Amino acid sequence: MNNTANNNTKENQHYVPQFYLKKFSDNDKCVPGYELNSKKYIPDISINKTAKESYYYGIDGTIENWFMELEGAWATIIGNIIDTKELPDLPVKVDDYFMLLLFLVLSDVRTLKMGKTVNEIRKKSFEHVSQFTEIDNEYFSRLDFNKHPNLFMFATMEDNFNDLAKLHPLLLLNDTNCDFCTSDNPCIKYNQFFASKELGYYGLKHGGIQIFIPLSPKICLCLYDDFAYDVPTKDNKERVEIKNPEQIIELNKLIVRNANRMIYFRNETNINCIHDIVSAHKRTDFKHFISSKIPVFGIQMESINDHYKLDLFSVLKSFEK
Repeated sequence: MNNTANNNTKENQHYVPQFYLKKFSDNDKCVPGYELNSKKYIPDISINKTAKESYYYGIDGTIENWFMELEGAWATIIGNIIDTKELPDLPVKVDDYFMLLLFLVLSDVRTLKMGKTVNEIRKKSFEHVSQFTEIDNEYFSRLDFNKHPNLFMFATMEDNFNDLAKLHPLLLLNDTNCDFCTSDNPCIKYNQFFASKELGYYGLKHGGIQIFIPLSPKICLCLYDDFAYDVPTKDNKERVEIKNPEQIIELNKLIVRNANRMIYFRNETNINCIHDIVSAHKRTDFKHFISSKIPVFGIQMESINDHYKLDLFSVLKSFEK
């Protein structure tokens, strides 16, 4: 078998789509942003050269080509949402809505941050089990724990899709002078109720779950558990106008907290809104692997347990009981 890439395979495979980042650009080529580790401001990050890795999804191009097909459809659907400030009309455009859910699911599992999480779990699991059974050290040394880790998470897509389909959709329309930012890990899982009560770990199946992904500097898509929260919507449609910049700042704090390495935003007029958030940001060192003195071990995914004041969501009394 030929192990070299064919001429039709893109080496630079983006884990955040270029069409998506262009929604935060004034020229479709570059975006301003911050590198979180150094907290360095970069005025002109090339969209083509950021949020990508060499052959990240494989050298044969199968996964990359699949993403390219999906991204064409996603660009059209998200472009329509931005232009109309409305979600796909259900049930007439249910196919568009399902494609939007698929965009959320894959935006969660395809990123470098998720890949690093999977790598840590795989490597620690193998090291732990090797303490209790004989494993060929030469074989262990040849294992490549960095090879296409996200493919493991693609197996969760159907289950995650079904969980998201149960949530209520909402557009957050930003009517302030402070834009939404985004990141190299743009799909955010949060649970305002769990965080406020310091209840610890939560996942997609827990009551009170909320999903956020900015679609543009002025529109953020949200899915939320409507058995847990009440949201006053505009014109009896799935959208709410935010006129208080403090709410945008709180959401941007959440976006920065969820990021891996990079924060992106539209232009330098927003630098003051973002700079203070980035400056205050502290990197967390979450341990996904739980060791033990027996061959059994535990795995946990990170939950954001910081409390953000998202006043547009009111917890229902019926849910608190």
